[in-house]
Amino acid sequence: MPNFPEPTEELCLAQGCCWQSLANGGVPCAFAAVDPPPKRSCAAVAKASRLACRNPRFASTMLLKDRDTCLSAGCCFDDGECFQPMADGYELLTLDETPGGWRGTLVLRQGHSGPFGNDVPLLELYVTRESPRHVRIRITDLAFPRYEVPGLPVRPESEDEEDTETASDYEVHFTSWPFGVAVTRRHSGEVLFNSTPPVEREDEGAIFSGLVFENQFLELSTQLSMGSDNEEPLLYGLGERVGPVRLHADSEGDHYPMFARAPNTSVPAHTRSGGDNLYGVHPFVLQLEGRDAGRAHGIFMLSSNALEAVTRRDALTFRLTGGVLDVFVFSGPSPQDVVEEYTRVVGRPALPPYWALGYHVGKRGGNEASVHDAENVVAQLRLAGVPMDAYWQDADYMADHGRPLSLNEHKFPRRDMRVFIDDLHFHSQHFMCVQVPAVSSPNASFVVKTGEKEHVGEAARYSVMTNTEQSAFALHTRGGDEWDPMARGKELDVFVKGVHGERYAEKAFWSRWAVFVDFFHPNASHYWHEQLAKFHEYVLPFDGLWLDMNEPSSTCDHAFAAEADICSNANELQRTARRLSTHKVDLAVGNPDEVTVVSITGPQGDGGFIRSNDVNFPFDPYRQPFVPGQNERERGGHGNLNSATLPMASLHHSSLHYNLHSLYGHAQARATRHALDVIVKKRSVLLSRSTFAGTGQYAGHWLGDDAEASWDQLRLSIAGTLQMNMLGIPLSGPNVCGSRGHVSKELCVRWHQAASFLPLLRNHASGTDQKQTPVDFDAEALNILRATLLRRYRYLPYMYTLFYQAHRFGSPVVRPLAFEFPRDKGAREIENQYLLGPALMVSPVMHEGAISVEVYFPEADWYDAQNGKLALTADTQHGPAGRCLSLLTPLPKLQLHIRGGFVVPMQQPQTTTVLSRRGAVTLLAALDTSQKHPSAVGELYVDDGESLSAVGDHGYSLLRFGVFQNSSNSLEFKSTMAFRGYAGPEMQADLNEVRVYGVHGDKGFSANSSLHATLVTSGGHSTPQRRPVKADYFAQANTLVITRLDVRIGQEFHVKVVARPATTRDGEEKDGGESVGANKSGHSRGEEGSKAKEEPSKKKKSMYSITGIVGIVVGCAFLMAIIFVFLLQRRRARQGYEAIG
Repeated sequence: MPNFPEPTEELCLAQGCCWQSLANGGVPCAFAAVDPPPKRSCAAVAKASRLACRNPRFASTMLLKDRDTCLSAGCCFDDGECFQPMADGYELLTLDETPGGWRGTLVLRQGHSGPFGNDVPLLELYVTRESPRHVRIRITDLAFPRYEVPGLPVRPESEDEEDTETASDYEVHFTSWPFGVAVTRRHSGEVLFNSTPPVEREDEGAIFSGLVFENQFLELSTQLSMGSDNEEPLLYGLGERVGPVRLHADSEGDHYPMFARAPNTSVPAHTRSGGDNLYGVHPFVLQLEGRDAGRAHGIFMLSSNALEAVTRRDALTFRLTGGVLDVFVFSGPSPQDVVEEYTRVVGRPALPPYWALGYHVGKRGGNEASVHDAENVVAQLRLAGVPMDAYWQDADYMADHGRPLSLNEHKFPRRDMRVFIDDLHFHSQHFMCVQVPAVSSPNASFVVKTGEKEHVGEAARYSVMTNTEQSAFALHTRGGDEWDPMARGKELDVFVKGVHGERYAEKAFWSRWAVFVDFFHPNASHYWHEQLAKFHEYVLPFDGLWLDMNEPSSTCDHAFAAEADICSNANELQRTARRLSTHKVDLAVGNPDEVTVVSITGPQGDGGFIRSNDVNFPFDPYRQPFVPGQNERERGGHGNLNSATLPMASLHHSSLHYNLHSLYGHAQARATRHALDVIVKKRSVLLSRSTFAGTGQYAGHWLGDDAEASWDQLRLSIAGTLQMNMLGIPLSGPNVCGSRGHVSKELCVRWHQAASFLPLLRNHASGTDQKQTPVDFDAEALNILRATLLRRYRYLPYMYTLFYQAHRFGSPVVRPLAFEFPRDKGAREIENQYLLGPALMVSPVMHEGAISVEVYFPEADWYDAQNGKLALTADTQHGPAGRCLSLLTPLPKLQLHIRGGFVVPMQQPQTTTVLSRRGAVTLLAALDTSQKHPSAVGELYVDDGESLSAVGDHGYSLLRFGVFQNSSNSLEFKSTMAFRGYAGPEMQADLNEVRVYGVHGDKGFSANSSLHATLVTSGGHSTPQRRPVKADYFAQANTLVITRLDVRIGQEFHVKVVARPATTRDGEEKDGGESVGANKSGHSRGEEGSKAKEEPSKKKKSMYSITGIVGIVVGCAFLMAIIFVFLLQRRRARQGYEAIG
């Protein structure tokens, strides 16, 4: 068996091969000749699910292309491929009912085995009814403990739900041979999960292998339901990836690998070839059932081992490289129900501070960046009146080209930085800085370039106080106190250990060697809090952090397949390789006592194949028989899990890095969140590049720093944000305008518009020439971008309320159209529009040069949010094509529509969120006219925007709004307090107006009716007060505007508006309320509208008197002026009355 990297007995046996030393020096490793598999076991393997007969990293691909050799290895051969046959799986031996479900025993039948022959013979099955809407299926080794993901599932507070079988809306079924478990919907019988393989492989329907449970290869499949039209199943999830919101699941199948890694140079778009897994791991799938059912269910595979999901038209398969099988099935029935139940298991998202929803600006400027660059950007934005809430400082501030927990005193003097941060705070703005999970190693020297010179410096201790003459290498202190993160970490023993138990594992990290904090160590949280607290107190008083490189990533490796993985300064790193007396290991090349980049990752080893005496056969973290979804060498994904990260055999406190790798960023986010809460003492912003299921309860996520400034990346960034929201991380978004490359004015404007209603709006670029802030463009672009950002700030009260709902219930802040309209066939195909909550639909321009956009309107009433124009009603019956309109959208325009049936709170915007929260409030209601009595409802969540436990400590208020058109001539608007726990200044904001779209009435609200509006306020226990208010009806726009309310948003009130036919020419009647005659053209503005009707009739006694003639002339001139003003305002009215910006 050629092509082994220095074959050893251990490696050979781990591949299921035979080992025998040969006297002639030939290769002593060979396949065991076995009988060919049954033809039915080969014919039944779907092409998309084929698994290579042997790991192609070890077995010669040319050898396995020989049919006879392939069959002799016990594999199948077809169409030039040698692949594993179908596995029958296990038999259910015993099954007992328990108080919460079932417990069973599984046995591997004699003569049956998995693809690599290393099966666990006895398994234990647990099926638990976790809630009436989700069930857990867990399969593990009966005899020996195995690694399981720590800390999940989260145990929520009791929700007083019955967990009896009859209370559940699902049923569980078992099949003994071949073993399978099925979950169906109780009342309708839809299959939610079914792992039972068909006994007769030739039968129609889903065909897949039975359960496989080997030491380093586990496989479990489930049947997927399809619609009556036999189209692809509608699947979502499986992040993190770059691609459409929907997953591919056609007859050819697709592979979705999940193993946290950073891309080489640019973010790879998903392909069927694999190698495109990204920073986060979220093995969660949501399926919309059928084409007309409108129901949904979800499946979550809880595993942090490297894995892949194979999606086919009729089946979904999970393949894991370790751990146990731990599956959660969520019954829904709506998409939002599924996401809410999923976040109940993994943890509800955190409630961010209010300022997190503002506009964020930052840049990585390279070697020439300085604090003055940051000051200039902020000053220019303020001068231009552009809203901004936070400045993000990238790694330029670190000493020595990126030494963690340090400060470059040459370019970013501490005194200047603190002045800059104080100035931000004075203007109610905030400061963010980047941190990484690495600490510079003291044993390694490093190459530092200073001007034209290159020299070697020693890693230094860091000071807790600095002076103005501090160098980049030795930080002196005024008090003599020294802060040494490396020494403190060694004292607490909190660093990841080497592959043979060395005190710490080291990897190349930016410009030096570094060690990594073991966030699974019980001392790690204390250590990390201590380091961040000192950094905050003595260096930079940050308001939040973003965690970079925490997959964890090594900035480069040497001998990998992908050219982009090779260190640009590999020679320097080799020259500066250090000698560690603790390393005593047989190396692939080089001196046994010296560890270098080449010796660990030399060409003979192809990425780190050193012997692993710390683990016992048959488990080996370097030579796993299967590596998920890594099929394309050009992308660096050639089956080497050790690429550009810690070795898989590195030792954490609780397990090997092999098991914990994809959980590492999640663990750092958890430790950082706990530290920030104590350090900042209020809510802070925390983003993590690497995420796992449940990270949303600690941090948000930006979509990475490698997106090119392109229209393709603009479109994909929307899909990526929607993906993260359904995965339970709502505070997410892209780097607007891209992270790399030149961005045009048009692209940057359109990107800002498209992202202006995403939860996280961050403009952050890399490179000295990358200019993309609003002030970097001409006056036209600046004006458009300023207006775009002010519009976002106007709607922040609504967005903040959505974050409260996400925190309480787990619902996504932004969502695909199909999530709100699962029965709408047209909505399922839409990728370039999205919903902010249930009420606002955003339809941006996403193609270069376009001045119009095709907008699909799902089955509801939709109004232009700016002027109230009705786009389409719910009862428009022309099929999906008839619900798509082409709307003129020039560069300044964004198509934003409000859905009938909802009330959206808004606030007068300012240049920061702190100032905006003091602005007057407008309540925008859009009636659902499909009902007999049109109505709309909404909520507003209010707190101080920063308290750590506002929700838990009941320090908030929740207002509910409802508007009802009870008859053709009567409309009522009510504001009630659902919960009163906060009475701060935000509750004292003035209510400026209530605006209602979609008001109709044949005999009531019309151009000639007079309006009588009365407001009743409730002062708690005081007597309700009643007074008239002003109401204007604009017939052309079908809009009712109620003003002169003279109430605070925190007051409960009730407004009733009655429309009556006019009885006099000026339409006024006395009936306890103020009456304003409605204008047919729909443009009258209160007093201005009434002036048009105030022309008195003055009869003259003599028509021939000079006074009479003068009066007639003056009267005619006045009348013509009124007509001119009337026509001008009528023209404006066609564009909407006092349009909302």
